[in-house]
Amino acid sequence: MSDTGLEGWYKGPVRAWLLVVAAPLLLLALLLARPAVDGTWENHPAHFWLVLGAAAIATALWIDLRSRWRAEGGAPSAPA
Repeated sequence: MSDTGLEGWYKGPVRAWLLVVAAPLLLLALLLARPAVDGTWENHPAHFWLVLGAAAIATALWIDLRSRWRAEGGAPSAPA
């Protein structure tokens, strides 16, 4: 793989992970700086469905990953 190809592959995931990590930290900083922005919202049925949906998505991703690993003959090995 050439340096240009590796560089193009590397930039996409790094930018995505930076966004995934930075967004909650920025939101936390906003809430700590301005507590009045944080509202109170309590809805038990909505919380139940939100958690159930997240669990269903995580389970579906695990099943898909497990089937891909089995098709390839095992989990990928760590890079040397």
